[in-house]
Amino acid sequence: MVAGLPGAGKSTLGRSLSGALGWRFYDFDHSMPEDFKFKIQSGLVLSAEERKTFLQQVIRDLMAMNEMNVVVVCVLLKDEDRMLISNIFDGTVYVELKCPLEELRRRIALRNNSFFRLETFNALNNLNTPVGIPHIELDSTKLDLLDTLLKAEQHFLYS
Repeated sequence: MVAGLPGAGKSTLGRSLSGALGWRFYDFDHSMPEDFKFKIQSGLVLSAEERKTFLQQVIRDLMAMNEMNVVVVCVLLKDEDRMLISNIFDGTVYVELKCPLEELRRRIALRNNSFFRLETFNALNNLNTPVGIPHIELDSTKLDLLDTLLKAEQHFLYS
């Protein structure tokens, strides 16, 4: 699971990792209902009930894939959401991409199709680093990110 703020490079890294490992790719954003995207675009944060409904849909989607190895990309999740996913999908490794806020703002400003607003960063940025599940923190401004992640993945798989 590759997570981070909008513009951190989740989709780019996730697709590269998926290709390098031969795993399926799943992007939370592509499964998000349009009314949720509109709410976020309006600068609002999803309620606990909306988050729960969406997360249940994501879990159903992932279970329907019926595959053991999937690279999932998503915005930062609350700790209880990460724990739920890791409890259902044994062996989940959570990778959090870190990126300076100014770089995130620059990247989002270059996009035409992002439903995230720059104002949303503050609310998302307050989510904590995962506790209780295997996780890796990476700086998404580094050029060797995929290589670093592949080595870390091998460490988790074989240690």
